[in-house]
Amino acid sequence: MRHVFFDLDHTLLKGNSANLFIRFQIKRGELGWTDLARGLYYTLLYRMNRIRIEDVTASFLGRYAGVPEEQVLGASQEWFDEFVRDAFYEEGIALVEEHRAQGDHLVLLTASTVYACMPIAAHLKLHHYLGTRLTLADGLLTGAIEPPLCYGAGKVEHARAYLREAAGEAADLRDAVFYTDSITDLPMLEAVGHPVAVNPDPLLAREARRRGWTIRRFRR
Repeated sequence: MRHVFFDLDHTLLKGNSANLFIRFQIKRGELGWTDLARGLYYTLLYRMNRIRIEDVTASFLGRYAGVPEEQVLGASQEWFDEFVRDAFYEEGIALVEEHRAQGDHLVLLTASTVYACMPIAAHLKLHHYLGTRLTLADGLLTGAIEPPLCYGAGKVEHARAYLREAAGEAADLRDAVFYTDSITDLPMLEAVGHPVAVNPDPLLAREARRRGWTIRRFRR
């Protein structure tokens, strides 16, 4: 059995989950179209690896300080049902099923919050999910994250900690597979034994060609 890690945005999902959540909030009257424009701009910078995701995350999550976790869980399920359920690549779902048939252990690994991960992992019947965790106080979100942020080198930390817990100290990422679209995931791609670039951004496409990594492209 191998552990197979899947990034979310532009890998399994056709778009960016954060922008889909902003659209959900606009529909609920919680945000305006300028927020979507800002999100799209940040997404572009993110795909060019020209933004500090820590700063954007802190700014976005700060508005949730004092919100009950139960409310966030309910909103996440509504968001999934309305905006995400039909937004997966068919090839991405087929890839998940291919690995399932091989007896692999399937794990979602994304910078998105664990609240976004939950309905997605349940829908795809993944074994586990790893995402950005938010801190709580008396059942309320504090607006802060539980370090490390599940991004860049932080993804490697989360994956290694999970492997130790799930498979013991002898477990090694060099036996694992990782699918992603983003150059920001280079630390995780370098850590696993089987890196695969899916719908890679220009920087990752160039790096994957240079290193001889497998490149897969899904249709929109």
